[in-house]
Formats: sequence, structure tokens, C-alpha cells
Amino acid sequence: MLQFLVVYLPALLIGGGLLMMLAFGLKNAAPRLRGQGKLAIAAFALPVVIFAIVYLVNASSEDAFALAFIMTAIVLVLSGLAALVIAGVRGLVK
Repeated sequence: MLQFLVVYLPALLIGGGLLMMLAFGLKNAAPRLRGQGKLAIAAFALPVVIFAIVYLVNASSEDAFALAFIMTAIVLVLSGLAALVIAGVRGLVK
């Protein structure tokens, strides 16, 4: 029971959040992405790609699925933080 509360419940919440982000992101971005390049469209696949890489690297682990969810969330949060820092520095430089 404790393992469920500590590992699987957060993994389910993270997975649900990622699915909601993907669904609403695609819904809102579909009209805007028609004129964009392939890189902008491929950015929507980034969480899935990160999840697959982390899962394959840790496939021999006992909790590889849960670890992949957690590491995907961490990588996406850190990439968002890096984007904020870069945007802030660019704003200061200009």
C-alpha cells in the first residue's frame, strides 16, 4: 500500500498530467501549427521520446515504468526552467 502511495500514485498523476497537456496542447495548437515547420510539430513528441529513452535505459530496473514517469517530469521541468532563464537573459541583454 505504501509503495502504491509513494510510487504509483504520483506516476499516475504525472502520466495523467502529461496526457492532459498533450490533449489540450494539440487542441489549441492545431490551427497554429499548420504554418510551422517540422521542428515545432516534433516538439509535441518530446515527452514521449524522453519517456521512451528513460524507460529503455532503466528497463532492467524493478520500477522502470515509475522511474521513467518521474524522470520525464524532472527533465521537462528542468527544460522549462532553462527556457525561462534563457528568455530572462535575452530580455536583459536586449
